[in-house]
Amino acid sequence: LHLFPRPPHPLPSLSGLVSYPPSNPPPPFHPPTARTFHLTSENMSALSVAALTLSEPSPAPGAAAAPTSLSSQLNTAVSLIDSCDYASASPLLTNLAASVSSLALFSKNESLDDITTKSLPMLAVPYHMAVVRLAVAGVEPRGRMDAIESSEGLMKEFLSSLLSYGLLEGEQKSRTSQSLDSDSFPAPPREVKVAQFKALRAAESKLEHLQSTVAAAADDDGAEATDNDDDVRELEVTRLRLYAWKCHEEMQNLSREKPMLKMALAAGPRPPPSASDERAPPPFGAGRGGIKKTVITRENIGSYVIEAQRLKDGVFKPGWNLPTMSLQELGERELRDAMERQEREKIAEEEEKKKPRKYEYLVKDGLEDDADLVDASAQKDREWDDFKDANKRGWGNKKGDRGDRNF
Repeated sequence: LHLFPRPPHPLPSLSGLVSYPPSNPPPPFHPPTARTFHLTSENMSALSVAALTLSEPSPAPGAAAAPTSLSSQLNTAVSLIDSCDYASASPLLTNLAASVSSLALFSKNESLDDITTKSLPMLAVPYHMAVVRLAVAGVEPRGRMDAIESSEGLMKEFLSSLLSYGLLEGEQKSRTSQSLDSDSFPAPPREVKVAQFKALRAAESKLEHLQSTVAAAADDDGAEATDNDDDVRELEVTRLRLYAWKCHEEMQNLSREKPMLKMALAAGPRPPPSASDERAPPPFGAGRGGIKKTVITRENIGSYVIEAQRLKDGVFKPGWNLPTMSLQELGERELRDAMERQEREKIAEEEEKKKPRKYEYLVKDGLEDDADLVDASAQKDREWDDFKDANKRGWGNKKGDRGDRNF
């Protein structure tokens, strides 16, 4: 392997393109001397680390400083993705993928033990590129379909690399093999989805635990470098496995989106509605008196706050009527109603006793000494006797007095 050191000054310009003043002649240029390294199993890791820390060309004076190493470029791209700045992360990831390919950091002839800890995060570059491409893709069917197909290819590349290096185990390994062998990703059964969700949450919890462990070891100056390197390596492996679970979930979602995009592409572009089209919707605000502006002042802000709180309280309200009281409150109310009904019945009975009626009932209730009540009862009995004398028994309900009885 021949490595040429970078010259300490710009290369001499072609004649006639750049001229130097006589007072400041260009420094003499000496061709770099090649240094030969013999690759062995002992220095392979050191050379891989050196490839990761190779600097990019120095920026022009006054230009913003760019990330120098591959690791810093990847960290910057991941930070931009977390902050939803996908437009800035896309060129960084593209340059990063080109650098990883040109440096040949990974080979199919290597195993997981041959890859250094600093090189492990570079395996996730295709995954991050797939995430960015899906995020920047618009809603237009053709562009969205192209973004999905390219993202699926990048995710398969990422999963294939993890599978070839033996980073996946158990159910994750079998599901990855099935995903790479088939072009469709049907929705798994419910128990499989539950198991996948639990595995994803377990990977996230383990990643958080390892991050705190590595951060604590970095703060501890007396920690051994070997133990810290083992923790960092396990952290990177766990992060890659977490990305693999997210790949499976995203590919299942994309497999359900592709049929809808194919239907939209088969239907063709939808023509915009014309002014003469009767089915075209009316302009916004037409026929409704325009848009009404709501003015909130100190006097009416209370009503808006109350309405907002009412709507907020009713967000998670079920569609059926909820109970308004407990069983104890219901029993107390029923008992109170029964007592009130009993009191009303007693009052009604007392009032009924004071009404005029037949004399034998007065004797039964012990009211025969009440002269006024006895007189009223006697008058009622006389009226009833007069009515029976004026109306003989059976009159009014027979037709014997009608017509001529001879016919």
